[in-house]
Amino acid sequence: MHKKFLERAGATVLPADDGTFQVEISPLLTYAGEGLESFNGLTLRCPIVIKDDADMEKLVREAKKARH
Repeated sequence: MHKKFLERAGATVLPADDGTFQVEISPLLTYAGEGLESFNGLTLRCPIVIKDDADMEKLVREAKKARH
């Protein structure tokens, strides 16, 4: 379900090296996928665990850095 939240926000979610998709987003950050717009256009590789705003900011920053 959380993978779909990121994809609906415009992110591309890639599997982990073992082919699995592990995406966990704290319900304190989003209940139904709202507030994830900062991931639009970014590519993310699993596993993805976002527990708080700091995790989200770090993941966005790393994904933007990897694009360049």
